[in-house]
Order: sequence, then structure tokens, then C-alpha cells
Amino acid sequence: MRPKEKLPKIEQKFLRLLKRHGFPILLVRMDKEIRCHCYNEATGNTDPECDTCLGRGWTYTIHKHLAIDEVAATPESLPRLVRHHETGPMAVAARHFYLSSAARPSVQDIIALTQFDKLGRPISREMEIYKVGHVFAYRANEGKIIAYRVSATQDIVQTPIKSAILRGRQYWPRYR
Repeated sequence: MRPKEKLPKIEQKFLRLLKRHGFPILLVRMDKEIRCHCYNEATGNTDPECDTCLGRGWTYTIHKHLAIDEVAATPESLPRLVRHHETGPMAVAARHFYLSSAARPSVQDIIALTQFDKLGRPISREMEIYKVGHVFAYRANEGKIIAYRVSATQDIVQTPIKSAILRGRQYWPRYR
């Protein structure tokens, strides 16, 4: 049995902040080592209705984590060519999520915001689905990852993902 590793002070403070102010999210983590049976090598296409990969081409697991978020505003202008900030409508529904080092998010993962029952299971069909586009790891002095900042954009139509999350008891063991 290994002795419990002592966490850096900054990581301890971040974990306390998450416990105090964070909210639960579901991180749908794509396993980029296992291709789904619906993936077509010749065309690179997948079945958008596939329950095994949710139309993404990779198998997945669902993990529950605490997060803190902030709106990532992108002004309505030529995409990323004109970089000025203005008050007005947003062109992209995007957020930054701050997660603990245990989350280990990666690009193409999915974050689902929903309501949970008393047992911690998702219960609401009114989910917000975000596709992870960038992951930044915050590191302590020795290079140990202490937290992640995830930049994600909202994905409006994601019926297969919502259905898989809510489907029933067969998926609940995937929540870790």
C-alpha cells in the first residue's frame, strides 16, 4: 500500500473552491484507442444514431465531476479575424470550465450540464451539451497537473448524447 500523496497547497485550495462553489457536470470521455464498429475506414464516416459511440466514432465512458464555469464571449464579427470586444449579441455560445486534475479531459470530449436526482443520476432532458475544443493544464512547480481549463462550444442538436445519458440503468454504472 502506497502512502497517500500530499497535494500541493494550490491544488488543495482549488479543490476546496470546487467543493464550495462548483456544480456537477457529466464529462463524456471519448476513448481514442477503441474505434466503434460503426466507423467506416474507407469514408471516415460514422452512424450518427449509433448508441456505442454517439456518432463520434470512439467508444466512451461518462464521468461525473465538479466544475466552475464562465462564459467565453466571442463578439459577432468576422470569425477570429477582427479581434475587438464589443457589447452585443454573441456569435458563439462558448464556456470555459475549470475542472480538477482527476477529470483528465481531452479535445472532442463532451460536457453535459443537467439536473441530478438525490442519487446523483441525471434526470433532466433540458441539457446543455458542449464539445471540448481546447484543454489547458495548470501545473505546479514540479510539473504536476493541478487543474484544467476547458474551452468548449455549445452543440445545439445532440439527441443521441442526451438519450444515452438518460437511457436508464444500463448506463448509470458508467458514471464514475
